Amino acid sequence: MSPGAPSPRCDACGADLAPGLLACPSCARLVHAGELRRLAADAEAAEQGGDLTAALTAWRRALELLPPGTVQRATILARMASLSAALDGRAPPPPGVVAPGGRRKA
Repeated sequence: MSPGAPSPRCDACGADLAPGLLACPSCARLVHAGELRRLAADAEAAEQGGDLTAALTAWRRALELLPPGTVQRATILARMASLSAALDGRAPPPPGVVAPGGRRKA
């Protein structure tokens, strides 16, 4: 944001948002909700296509846009742990995800 430019506002409640905030201090709406939805869609598509590395990359980027302590962050961390285990062979891929060998887990 350039000097003198107006502060961004929350799409939900209109509160001023200081630079660097990840959630609105007034209504708790995630500031980057649209980007988070896009990243989740990218990660899920990569998972379904068997590209676990691309899925992990998208989920890592999503983590950067989430405040600590959120349910979404905990959910993504658990998903990433499962994908990492599948990628390095410690566990089978999650249900519905194509295994690195090309077989889909039921």
